[in-house]
Amino acid sequence: MKLSSKLAVMGGFLAGAGAVALAVLKRKQREEIYHEAEIKAMDELDQMMEQADECADCTCAEECAALDKEPQAEAEEAPAELAEEPAAEEAAEVADEEEKPAAE
Repeated sequence: MKLSSKLAVMGGFLAGAGAVALAVLKRKQREEIYHEAEIKAMDELDQMMEQADECADCTCAEECAALDKEPQAEAEEAPAELAEEPAAEEAAEVADEEEKPAAE
């Protein structure tokens, strides 16, 4: 085998080994990033659970629940009020139309 053929084969082998090494390094970095994100998410979940446990037995939870229900009751009343306003406008328009023929 010629020297140039041997160098070509050796170069191809080194390029392949380099590509595999690069792929392994990238995979390892992705796994580390994923692992760090997983740990961070678990810490946040633990903090949220601790906060929920702190409020479970206190009276502020009942007050917060009452406050949450009040805006919903107001929201249910608002559409009824809005429905009445167009009815009043329509009644005024009907009255205006009735007056026009009488005026002619």
